Parts: sequence; C-alpha cells; structure tokens
Amino acid sequence: MPNLTPTPNVAWFGIHATLKGVDVEMGAYFRRLVPPITFTNLDAESTQIMFAWRFGMVPQLCTDITWRNVTAIDLTPGSTLSVVTPFFPGTGSQGAAAPNHIAFSLMPSGITIPRPWQWRTRIYGVPQSKVIGDMLNPTWASAMRTLVRDRYTLQGAFGWRISVVQQTVSGVPLAVGIPHDVTDYTIPSLVVSPMRRRLT
Repeated sequence: MPNLTPTPNVAWFGIHATLKGVDVEMGAYFRRLVPPITFTNLDAESTQIMFAWRFGMVPQLCTDITWRNVTAIDLTPGSTLSVVTPFFPGTGSQGAAAPNHIAFSLMPSGITIPRPWQWRTRIYGVPQSKVIGDMLNPTWASAMRTLVRDRYTLQGAFGWRISVVQQTVSGVPLAVGIPHDVTDYTIPSLVVSPMRRRLT
C-alpha cells in the first residue's frame, strides 16, 4: 500500500492481484463529488471499480493472473472507513504474461495537475501476445488506455471523480493532500518495462 496522505472527500482504491506468485497492486484516487464519504457510497464505489476492472480491463490482460480484491480506504482526515470487495471469478483472455511481467505506463492529464509524470499508473499482466520485440503492440496499448480512461471517468455517474493527490510542495510533505481531477490518460512510451512489485 502506498503512503496515503489524509485528503478530504477522497478515497484510495487498491486493485490487488497475484501474478506468478507475486502480489501486485495498482491504486487510484477518486474524489467524492457530493460529500461526505459514507460506508454505503464507499462500498458501492468499490463494487463499481471491481466491475470496471473485471469486465473492462481484465479480459484484455494475461490469463495467468489471479484477481483478488479491491480495497477502498476513505482518506478524509479522522475517518476509519474501509471496504474490501472480492473480484468476481475470471481472468484475462489474451494468453500468458510476458517474461519479466511486462508493464506499461499511463500518464494522467488534467488542467490542474502539476508535473503529471510523477503520477504515472502502470498496468501489470501484459500478455506476451501483445509484445513485439521490446515494444508494446500500439493498437492494444491504445485500446487499454481508452478502457482505463472511459471506465474511470464513467465513475462520475456514480458520484466520484478520478483524481491524483498532491502530497508534497517543493519537497515538503503536506499534512493534508490536494486532489487534482484527471480528465484523460496518455501513453508516454510503448517501450516495455519490467513490472514492479507495487505499481501505483
């Protein structure tokens, strides 16, 4: 789990899986559009994020990954709310993972995001069938970018906005994080890279 700075009306959703015996995690922040965050709306959004992954991104990823749960944590100062939502059974349909568990980056964009490269999100479980030499298949990568963007921005319909959380200013940690809304993602590079143990 990453270092989570208290941030009003923001929750962190961690997507947890196991790939070739290694536990992996990818996280995303969502800002509640109509506060406060309650157990009911946190639980409902955790389920929506699970649906977004299970029926959106997961089918386009490798077959040899076990999707475990979504862990949602309310970051509002003083809150202790958290929810764990198991994944529906099922996995990818694109064949085995690439050697070294290849991952690729998506970079968030939004008009208020400072230095967007520091919030890159890595997708793990890239199938070998989508890697050509040391490059990702551009059609597949573009489709994954669109899936992530569309499934995450769709959460606005459920009262949540995909965000990043600024935790420092000039290298000084903030006591309370500053959320910045994400409107899209870009692919900074198609060059493949080894998957890190924690991908946030």
